[in-house]
Amino acid sequence: MTFANLMKRLFLLLAVALMVAACGEPPVQKKHFKTEVLLKMTPVKNAKAEGLGWIYGMLATIETERLMLGDSVNLSPAYLARLYLMDQVERRYQAHGAQEITIQGTGMTALHLLERKGVIAFDSYRVSQSLNWSLLIRQLTMMTDVSWAHRGKWEELRNEVGDLLDRKMSPAPRFVFMYGCEYTPLQFAQSVCKKDDFLPLTSFTHHPFGSPFALETPGNYAQEYYQNVPIDTLISTMEHTLRAGHAVYWEGNAVDGEYSFKEGIARIEEASEPVTQEKRQAAFERFRREKLHGLSMIGLAVDGEGQKYFICKDSRGIKNPYRGLVYMSFDYARMHTFSVLVPKNV
Repeated sequence: MTFANLMKRLFLLLAVALMVAACGEPPVQKKHFKTEVLLKMTPVKNAKAEGLGWIYGMLATIETERLMLGDSVNLSPAYLARLYLMDQVERRYQAHGAQEITIQGTGMTALHLLERKGVIAFDSYRVSQSLNWSLLIRQLTMMTDVSWAHRGKWEELRNEVGDLLDRKMSPAPRFVFMYGCEYTPLQFAQSVCKKDDFLPLTSFTHHPFGSPFALETPGNYAQEYYQNVPIDTLISTMEHTLRAGHAVYWEGNAVDGEYSFKEGIARIEEASEPVTQEKRQAAFERFRREKLHGLSMIGLAVDGEGQKYFICKDSRGIKNPYRGLVYMSFDYARMHTFSVLVPKNV
Protein backbone atom coordinates (compact mmCIF):
# COMPACT_ATOMS: atom_id res chain seq x y z
CA MET A 1 0.00 0.00 0.00
CA THR A 2 1.42 3.36 -1.01
CA PHE A 3 1.83 6.18 1.50
CA ALA A 4 -0.85 8.22 -0.30
CA ASN A 5 -3.39 5.36 -0.10
CA LEU A 6 -2.55 4.83 3.57
CA MET A 7 -3.19 8.51 4.31
CA LYS A 8 -6.50 8.40 2.41
CA ARG A 9 -7.61 5.40 4.47
CA LEU A 10 -6.61 7.09 7.72
CA PHE A 11 -8.50 10.25 6.77
CA LEU A 12 -11.55 8.13 5.87
CA LEU A 13 -11.47 6.33 9.23
CA LEU A 14 -11.09 9.66 11.03
CA ALA A 15 -14.06 11.12 9.16
CA VAL A 16 -16.22 8.12 10.06
CA ALA A 17 -15.20 8.39 13.72
CA LEU A 18 -16.05 12.09 13.77
CA MET A 19 -19.46 11.39 12.20
CA VAL A 20 -20.23 8.74 14.83
CA ALA A 21 -19.16 11.06 17.62
CA ALA A 22 -21.30 13.89 16.23
CA CYS A 23 -24.35 11.68 15.95
CA GLY A 24 -23.99 10.29 19.47
CA GLU A 25 -26.00 7.28 20.56
CA PRO A 26 -28.72 6.04 18.22
CA PRO A 27 -32.21 7.33 19.15
CA VAL A 28 -34.37 5.09 21.29
CA GLN A 29 -37.11 3.44 19.28
CA LYS A 30 -40.51 4.71 20.37
CA LYS A 31 -43.05 2.03 21.25
CA HIS A 32 -46.59 2.63 20.03
CA PHE A 33 -49.35 2.95 22.61
CA LYS A 34 -53.06 3.61 22.32
CA THR A 35 -54.08 6.12 25.00
CA GLU A 36 -57.26 5.30 26.86
CA VAL A 37 -57.07 7.93 29.62
CA LEU A 38 -54.80 10.98 29.89
CA LEU A 39 -55.45 13.52 32.62
CA LYS A 40 -54.34 17.13 32.59
CA MET A 41 -50.89 17.87 33.97
CA THR A 42 -48.45 20.68 34.63
CA PRO A 43 -45.12 20.71 32.74
CA VAL A 44 -42.71 17.89 33.57
CA LYS A 45 -39.99 19.02 35.99
CA ASN A 46 -36.46 17.76 36.57
CA ALA A 47 -35.57 16.89 40.17
CA LYS A 48 -31.89 16.33 39.35
CA ALA A 49 -31.21 15.06 42.89
CA GLU A 50 -31.81 11.36 43.47
CA GLY A 51 -34.20 10.86 46.37
CA LEU A 52 -36.58 13.78 45.81
CA GLY A 53 -39.05 11.90 43.59
CA TRP A 54 -41.52 11.65 46.51
CA ILE A 55 -41.89 15.44 46.64
CA TYR A 56 -42.14 15.91 42.88
CA GLY A 57 -44.54 13.00 42.47
CA MET A 58 -46.87 14.06 45.28
CA LEU A 59 -47.01 17.68 44.14
CA ALA A 60 -47.60 16.55 40.54
CA THR A 61 -50.53 14.45 41.75
CA ILE A 62 -52.02 17.42 43.59
CA GLU A 63 -51.49 19.65 40.56
CA THR A 64 -53.36 17.23 38.29
CA GLU A 65 -56.18 17.00 40.83
CA ARG A 66 -56.56 20.79 40.79
CA LEU A 67 -56.40 20.96 37.00
CA MET A 68 -59.12 18.32 36.68
CA LEU A 69 -61.26 20.46 39.02
CA GLY A 70 -60.79 23.49 36.78
CA ASP A 71 -58.16 25.13 38.97
CA SER A 72 -54.52 25.77 38.03
CA VAL A 73 -51.63 25.45 40.45
CA ASN A 74 -47.94 24.73 39.92
CA LEU A 75 -46.19 24.01 43.21
CA SER A 76 -42.58 24.36 44.36
CA PRO A 77 -40.76 21.10 45.19
CA ALA A 78 -37.72 23.12 46.30
CA TYR A 79 -39.76 24.82 49.01
CA LEU A 80 -40.90 21.49 50.48
CA ALA A 81 -37.32 20.18 50.26
CA ARG A 82 -36.15 23.19 52.27
CA LEU A 83 -38.83 22.63 54.92
CA TYR A 84 -37.90 18.96 55.10
CA LEU A 85 -34.21 19.67 55.58
CA MET A 86 -35.01 22.04 58.45
CA ASP A 87 -37.19 19.31 60.01
CA GLN A 88 -34.35 16.82 59.62
CA VAL A 89 -31.90 19.16 61.32
CA GLU A 90 -34.26 19.59 64.28
CA ARG A 91 -34.75 15.82 64.56
CA ARG A 92 -30.98 15.23 64.63
CA TYR A 93 -30.42 18.05 67.12
CA GLN A 94 -33.10 16.77 69.52
CA ALA A 95 -31.79 13.19 69.19
CA HIS A 96 -28.17 14.25 69.83
CA GLY A 97 -26.98 13.00 66.46
CA ALA A 98 -28.91 9.73 66.48
CA GLN A 99 -31.11 10.69 63.48
CA GLU A 100 -29.73 10.84 59.94
CA ILE A 101 -30.28 13.96 57.83
CA THR A 102 -31.62 12.84 54.47
CA ILE A 103 -33.73 13.94 51.53
CA GLN A 104 -35.56 10.62 51.36
CA GLY A 105 -39.22 10.64 52.27
CA THR A 106 -42.66 9.48 51.15
CA GLY A 107 -45.78 10.97 49.64
CA MET A 108 -47.30 10.98 53.13
CA THR A 109 -44.29 13.00 54.32
CA ALA A 110 -45.01 15.60 51.64
CA LEU A 111 -48.66 15.80 52.70
CA HIS A 112 -47.60 16.30 56.32
CA LEU A 113 -45.29 19.15 55.32
CA LEU A 114 -48.11 20.83 53.41
CA GLU A 115 -50.48 20.40 56.33
CA ARG A 116 -48.06 21.73 58.97
CA LYS A 117 -46.01 24.34 57.13
CA GLY A 118 -47.54 25.07 53.73
CA VAL A 119 -46.35 25.34 50.15
CA ILE A 120 -45.75 28.08 47.59
CA ALA A 121 -45.93 28.47 43.81
CA PHE A 122 -43.28 26.92 41.60
CA ASP A 123 -42.23 30.19 39.95
CA SER A 124 -41.71 31.91 43.30
CA TYR A 125 -39.12 29.45 44.62
CA ARG A 126 -36.67 27.47 42.53
CA VAL A 127 -33.10 26.39 43.19
CA SER A 128 -30.17 25.92 40.86
CA GLN A 129 -30.07 22.49 39.27
CA SER A 130 -26.34 22.47 40.00
CA LEU A 131 -27.00 22.46 43.77
CA ASN A 132 -24.93 19.75 45.43
CA TRP A 133 -27.47 18.13 47.75
CA SER A 134 -24.98 15.66 49.21
CA LEU A 135 -22.60 18.46 50.18
CA LEU A 136 -25.47 20.47 51.66
CA ILE A 137 -26.54 17.51 53.80
CA ARG A 138 -22.97 17.02 55.05
CA GLN A 139 -22.78 20.71 55.98
CA LEU A 140 -26.10 20.57 57.83
CA THR A 141 -25.01 17.42 59.66
CA MET A 142 -21.76 19.01 60.78
CA MET A 143 -23.47 22.21 61.94
CA THR A 144 -26.02 20.22 63.92
CA ASP A 145 -23.46 17.96 65.58
CA VAL A 146 -21.24 20.88 66.58
CA SER A 147 -24.25 22.69 68.06
CA TRP A 148 -25.52 19.89 70.32
CA ALA A 149 -22.00 18.84 71.27
CA HIS A 150 -21.33 22.36 72.58
CA ARG A 151 -24.79 22.66 74.16
CA GLY A 152 -25.88 25.30 71.66
CA LYS A 153 -29.42 26.61 71.70
CA TRP A 154 -31.88 25.38 69.09
CA GLU A 155 -32.90 28.94 68.17
CA GLU A 156 -29.30 29.82 67.33
CA LEU A 157 -28.83 26.65 65.25
CA ARG A 158 -32.13 27.27 63.43
CA ASN A 159 -30.97 30.76 62.43
CA GLU A 160 -27.59 29.46 61.28
CA VAL A 161 -29.25 26.72 59.21
CA GLY A 162 -31.67 29.24 57.74
CA ASP A 163 -28.75 31.43 56.66
CA LEU A 164 -27.01 28.46 55.04
CA LEU A 165 -30.16 27.43 53.17
CA ASP A 166 -30.62 31.03 52.02
CA ARG A 167 -27.12 31.00 50.54
CA LYS A 168 -27.33 27.54 48.98
CA MET A 169 -30.99 27.46 47.91
CA SER A 170 -32.01 31.17 47.96
CA PRO A 171 -34.26 32.86 50.55
CA ALA A 172 -37.85 31.58 50.71
CA PRO A 173 -40.74 34.02 50.16
CA ARG A 174 -42.96 34.68 53.17
CA PHE A 175 -46.16 35.10 51.16
CA VAL A 176 -47.91 33.70 48.10
CA PHE A 177 -49.63 36.09 45.70
CA MET A 178 -52.36 34.46 43.63
CA TYR A 179 -55.27 36.02 41.71
CA GLY A 180 -54.70 39.36 43.37
CA CYS A 181 -54.75 37.92 46.91
CA GLU A 182 -52.01 37.42 49.50
CA TYR A 183 -51.67 34.12 51.35
CA THR A 184 -49.25 32.66 53.82
CA PRO A 185 -47.72 29.37 52.60
CA LEU A 186 -49.95 27.52 55.06
CA GLN A 187 -53.13 29.25 53.88
CA PHE A 188 -52.17 28.54 50.27
CA ALA A 189 -51.55 24.85 51.03
CA GLN A 190 -54.93 24.51 52.73
CA SER A 191 -56.59 25.89 49.62
CA VAL A 192 -55.08 23.24 47.33
CA CYS A 193 -54.86 20.08 49.43
CA LYS A 194 -55.42 18.53 52.84
CA LYS A 195 -53.69 15.45 54.22
CA ASP A 196 -56.99 13.62 54.64
CA ASP A 197 -57.85 14.12 50.96
CA PHE A 198 -55.85 10.97 50.11
CA LEU A 199 -56.14 7.32 51.13
CA PRO A 200 -52.82 5.42 51.59
CA LEU A 201 -52.88 1.82 50.32
CA THR A 202 -50.38 -1.04 50.17
CA SER A 203 -50.40 -4.81 49.61
CA PHE A 204 -48.14 -7.24 51.49
CA THR A 205 -48.63 -10.57 53.21
CA HIS A 206 -46.40 -10.02 56.25
CA HIS A 207 -49.35 -8.10 57.75
CA PRO A 208 -53.03 -9.10 57.62
CA PHE A 209 -55.23 -7.74 54.86
CA GLY A 210 -57.95 -5.35 55.91
CA SER A 211 -55.93 -3.55 58.56
CA PRO A 212 -53.42 -0.68 58.46
CA PHE A 213 -49.72 -1.00 59.32
CA ALA A 214 -46.57 1.13 59.28
CA LEU A 215 -44.99 0.30 55.94
CA GLU A 216 -41.33 -0.73 56.26
CA THR A 217 -39.82 1.28 53.42
CA PRO A 218 -36.93 3.77 53.38
CA GLY A 219 -38.22 7.28 53.94
CA ASN A 220 -41.15 6.30 56.15
CA TYR A 221 -39.45 7.82 59.17
CA ALA A 222 -42.77 9.01 60.61
CA GLN A 223 -44.07 5.42 60.60
CA GLU A 224 -47.11 6.35 58.50
CA TYR A 225 -49.83 3.70 58.33
CA TYR A 226 -51.15 2.26 55.05
CA GLN A 227 -54.30 0.19 54.57
CA ASN A 228 -53.34 -3.33 53.51
CA VAL A 229 -55.35 -4.85 50.64
CA PRO A 230 -54.81 -7.75 48.17
CA ILE A 231 -52.82 -6.84 45.08
CA ASP A 232 -55.82 -7.38 42.77
CA THR A 233 -57.74 -4.83 44.82
CA LEU A 234 -54.85 -2.39 44.76
CA ILE A 235 -54.38 -2.51 40.98
CA SER A 236 -58.12 -2.30 40.27
CA THR A 237 -58.39 0.69 42.62
CA MET A 238 -55.57 2.45 40.78
CA GLU A 239 -57.22 1.80 37.40
CA HIS A 240 -60.66 2.84 38.63
CA THR A 241 -59.26 6.06 40.11
CA LEU A 242 -57.67 7.06 36.82
CA ARG A 243 -60.77 6.22 34.78
CA ALA A 244 -62.77 8.39 37.19
CA GLY A 245 -60.54 11.37 36.31
CA HIS A 246 -58.20 11.40 39.32
CA ALA A 247 -54.41 11.04 39.58
CA VAL A 248 -52.63 8.40 41.67
CA TYR A 249 -49.41 8.92 43.62
CA TRP A 250 -47.15 5.87 43.27
CA GLU A 251 -44.12 4.64 45.22
CA GLY A 252 -42.15 1.56 44.35
CA ASN A 253 -38.95 -0.03 43.13
CA ALA A 254 -37.37 1.42 39.98
CA VAL A 255 -35.54 -1.78 39.01
CA ASP A 256 -32.42 -1.49 36.86
CA GLY A 257 -33.00 -3.16 33.51
CA GLU A 258 -36.78 -3.01 33.88
CA TYR A 259 -37.53 0.62 34.74
CA SER A 260 -35.94 2.74 32.02
CA PHE A 261 -36.57 6.47 31.95
CA LYS A 262 -34.40 6.67 28.83
CA GLU A 263 -36.79 4.38 26.95
CA GLY A 264 -39.86 5.65 28.79
CA ILE A 265 -40.88 2.10 29.67
CA ALA A 266 -41.19 0.11 32.90
CA ARG A 267 -41.98 -3.55 32.32
CA ILE A 268 -40.89 -6.98 33.42
CA GLU A 269 -38.76 -8.64 30.78
CA GLU A 270 -39.88 -12.13 29.74
CA ALA A 271 -42.92 -12.06 32.00
CA SER A 272 -44.21 -15.51 31.06
CA GLU A 273 -46.10 -16.18 34.29
CA PRO A 274 -48.61 -14.06 36.20
CA VAL A 275 -47.33 -11.87 39.03
CA THR A 276 -48.82 -13.38 42.16
CA GLN A 277 -49.07 -11.99 45.67
CA GLU A 278 -46.29 -14.36 46.72
CA LYS A 279 -43.95 -13.20 43.93
CA ARG A 280 -44.37 -9.53 44.79
CA GLN A 281 -43.79 -10.31 48.47
CA ALA A 282 -40.50 -11.99 47.59
CA ALA A 283 -39.52 -9.01 45.40
CA PHE A 284 -40.27 -6.62 48.27
CA GLU A 285 -38.14 -8.62 50.68
CA ARG A 286 -35.22 -8.49 48.21
CA PHE A 287 -35.64 -4.73 47.75
CA ARG A 288 -32.47 -2.65 47.76
CA ARG A 289 -32.74 0.76 49.39
CA GLU A 290 -31.36 2.88 46.56
CA LYS A 291 -34.14 1.96 44.09
CA LEU A 292 -37.07 3.67 45.85
CA HIS A 293 -38.89 6.07 43.52
CA GLY A 294 -42.06 8.18 43.57
CA LEU A 295 -44.12 9.56 40.70
CA SER A 296 -47.62 10.54 39.59
CA MET A 297 -49.86 8.27 37.50
CA ILE A 298 -51.96 10.33 35.11
CA GLY A 299 -53.35 7.93 32.52
CA LEU A 300 -53.91 4.50 30.99
CA ALA A 301 -52.80 2.97 27.69
CA VAL A 302 -52.48 -0.33 25.82
CA ASP A 303 -49.69 -1.49 23.52
CA GLY A 304 -49.94 -3.32 20.21
CA GLU A 305 -50.19 -6.70 21.97
CA GLY A 306 -53.10 -5.54 24.12
CA GLN A 307 -51.07 -5.25 27.34
CA LYS A 308 -52.23 -2.53 29.71
CA TYR A 309 -50.00 0.28 31.02
CA PHE A 310 -50.20 3.11 33.51
CA ILE A 311 -49.03 6.44 32.08
CA CYS A 312 -46.71 8.03 34.66
CA LYS A 313 -45.31 11.51 35.00
CA ASP A 314 -41.68 11.19 36.12
CA SER A 315 -39.44 13.99 37.43
CA ARG A 316 -36.27 13.52 35.38
CA GLY A 317 -36.88 16.07 32.65
CA ILE A 318 -38.27 15.54 29.17
CA LYS A 319 -35.37 13.79 27.42
CA ASN A 320 -37.03 10.50 26.58
CA PRO A 321 -39.32 9.39 23.74
CA TYR A 322 -42.47 10.49 25.59
CA ARG A 323 -41.34 13.93 26.80
CA GLY A 324 -40.83 12.84 30.40
CA LEU A 325 -43.65 10.31 30.67
CA VAL A 326 -43.03 6.64 31.49
CA TYR A 327 -45.36 3.79 30.49
CA MET A 328 -45.51 1.26 33.33
CA SER A 329 -46.99 -2.15 32.57
CA PHE A 330 -49.66 -3.54 34.89
CA ASP A 331 -47.37 -6.52 35.56
CA TYR A 332 -44.56 -4.20 36.63
CA ALA A 333 -46.96 -2.33 38.93
CA ARG A 334 -48.18 -5.63 40.41
CA MET A 335 -44.62 -6.71 41.17
CA HIS A 336 -42.93 -3.50 42.31
CA THR A 337 -45.55 -1.16 43.79
CA PHE A 338 -44.89 -0.45 47.47
CA SER A 339 -47.74 1.97 48.10
CA VAL A 340 -50.13 4.40 46.46
CA LEU A 341 -52.12 7.42 47.54
CA VAL A 342 -55.52 7.75 45.90
CA PRO A 343 -58.07 10.54 46.39
CA LYS A 344 -60.86 9.61 48.78
CA ASN A 345 -64.49 9.38 47.74
CA VAL A 346 -63.71 8.38 44.14
